[in-house]
Amino acid sequence: MLVQGESGSPTLVFLPYFGGSARSYSALWPLLPASWNLRAYTLEHVGVKDDQYSLPVAYEQIARAIRSDVSGPFHLVGHSMGGKIALGAASLGLDGLESVVLLAPSPPSPEPIPEANRTAMLERHGTREGALETVRLASARPLAPELMELSVEADLATNENDWRNWLEIGSRVDSSDILSHIRVPVRILLGEKDGGMTPELMQQTIIEPLRSLGAPETEMQVVEGSGHLLPLEAPEEVAHWLRAWIA
Repeated sequence: MLVQGESGSPTLVFLPYFGGSARSYSALWPLLPASWNLRAYTLEHVGVKDDQYSLPVAYEQIARAIRSDVSGPFHLVGHSMGGKIALGAASLGLDGLESVVLLAPSPPSPEPIPEANRTAMLERHGTREGALETVRLASARPLAPELMELSVEADLATNENDWRNWLEIGSRVDSSDILSHIRVPVRILLGEKDGGMTPELMQQTIIEPLRSLGAPETEMQVVEGSGHLLPLEAPEEVAHWLRAWIA
């Protein structure tokens, strides 16, 4: 876990994207107020218990970690895979949780990954060339060299079992029932050029179900010109919306 500004307020807890790490927020954090208390987890081996993978286990493990590490009011921020896990952890009841912010989140329903893409990601994992390809395909804006290198390193450091568990199991799981337990506002930020996590998908899988359940109103915004890797491609815009939503 990475921590910045332990004694500050408000507190934000960050969960990274699939193939990312806690360091995937390193371009964003310097743009947030120095007084904010920021924490980020790397989701290594999350969801694994007794050598078996389970998304509900991942939800419980993250909820347990947050309960142990965080006291007082806080906001939960999840990117991509981390967005689905953030919603799942929030559904279990987290004292002090004030909102959930989802950055290009994997939906609670099965993620609509084309099977050819899924197969290609499985086959190319573990090589530098494969990691570069994965990052390039996920982003619409060119990444600064240091951020590209950080992303490649995180991809290569992702355990092979974790990689397969998400692509073959976790991303296929329908956890839509977790939405009935969300009691806090949900905010969604998307990249305009993200071909997978689209406004239409968010409306269908998150916004409309939450509205029908009587949950607090969900707000959605789109970052022009950005792809899927919002904290790396568009940290200024992400910082702007976090400031606006959390202030």
